[in-house]
Amino acid sequence: MKTIRIALLSFLIAAVTFAPVDLEQSNALVARANNASGTLSVGTGTFIAYATTSSSGANPNAPLTLSNTSGAQYFYIRSTGTIAITAVTATISYAGTPSTTTLLYCNEQVTFSARHTCSSGSSTSLPTTGTFAISLSIQPNAWYEFELDLKKAATPTIGVTVSSSQIRPGFTTNS
Repeated sequence: MKTIRIALLSFLIAAVTFAPVDLEQSNALVARANNASGTLSVGTGTFIAYATTSSSGANPNAPLTLSNTSGAQYFYIRSTGTIAITAVTATISYAGTPSTTTLLYCNEQVTFSARHTCSSGSSTSLPTTGTFAISLSIQPNAWYEFELDLKKAATPTIGVTVSSSQIRPGFTTNS
């Protein structure tokens, strides 16, 4: 009789210990416990930035090439994705040697009203050649205007890239 009780007790302990657990249901219960509304939001988004010649310009899907001229030329860096961008990496190269250049930009959604003068606020100066990161916070569907002032005729080409480390908000991946 004692053997039967021990066997029955062992069976019950094993049944409880090794019972199948519905992970989806347990995750849903944890999510519901952590979220009073009982809903869990999951979303996707895009981050797209590019150089263009107007504040409403379409994505050229290629680096932007400006005119072979000296003097001030203007271009925009637009964000048309759904996720805010905290920085872009820009590359400016030249066909020809511009001797000296000045690269300025105004605040988000602010245009230049005259050479080196933003219509509101002040301009910010940047490196004029090579690859550099620009720490701009660009909201979705927003832009910055840039002024590139070449002292000698040259053809500038502007490329823009954004990596996943340059977007906001950061994503947390659970495994």
